[in-house]
Amino acid sequence: MSTPPPGWYRIPGTNEEGYWDGHVWTPDRRAAAPMPGFAAPLPAAQRPRSHSPVMAWIRRHKVVTGLVAVLTVGSCGALLDSAEDAPARGVVAPETRAPAEAPAPAPAETPEPEPTPEEVWRAALESDEKAIIGSLATTLGARRSVVREHVADVVGACGLAAQGKPLKVRTARFARALGGAAAGATQDQTIAAVEVVLTGLCPETTELHAEQVEARRVAIRQAQERARKPRLREERARAREQARLEREREARLQEERQAALHVYFENCTAARAAGAAPVRRGDPGYGSHLDRDGDGIGCE
Repeated sequence: MSTPPPGWYRIPGTNEEGYWDGHVWTPDRRAAAPMPGFAAPLPAAQRPRSHSPVMAWIRRHKVVTGLVAVLTVGSCGALLDSAEDAPARGVVAPETRAPAEAPAPAPAETPEPEPTPEEVWRAALESDEKAIIGSLATTLGARRSVVREHVADVVGACGLAAQGKPLKVRTARFARALGGAAAGATQDQTIAAVEVVLTGLCPETTELHAEQVEARRVAIRQAQERARKPRLREERARAREQARLEREREARLQEERQAALHVYFENCTAARAAGAAPVRRGDPGYGSHLDRDGDGIGCE
């Protein structure tokens, strides 16, 4: 229901007007304008005397009339005070409600801790243990039962690779972890076994392993080349010496051939004394004078 608009309104029971601001009465007051159709009241001296019984009774009982007037004015003042404090008729004050309690926050869920790298590697070993045991046994040339006894310790190879340990250190510790399974394995077999474990359990470390293996191969090849150079020098020196000896032998043979061309035996006695008898056709010193029968053999 709407309230009266702001303005001056006559206060009931009085000749005054009060100002209503649209919500409450203000303390402003003014004399009320005379109502249309009624003349302004005359002064007391000019008012005609009334001969009605009521007016006669009021004049006779002035004290009682005054008390009634005072009580009436007091009642009107009380009504005005309540009208000023209360809102206009038909307006209901909004109900005051206590603020609703906020719902208690739900307890935060504690996140599950992330598994450690070693826990991940061991889980991978448990899920593929049989295949890894078979690959290690084949690579190392060992029995499966022996590898199975130490397979739980191969997880350490992942930790060493993750720490970037040198290949020599990793293979040595890996061989100790496998015990008898790697007793007769070569260095290359042990490296291949480490690669089997890294590929199956922690493939994120295989790149470092491959780099270290390649660096090892390069180092071995360079060492072999350095060791081969002295041998090559020795072989070349021996070849040169052999060639020198061969040249000397050829020279001696040539000298002997040249000397043989100038051999001459005067008779068979000289040929026998030189140890050349019998002298055959084509031999140094052969001559027809030594072969009297002409059969090609002299000094028979």
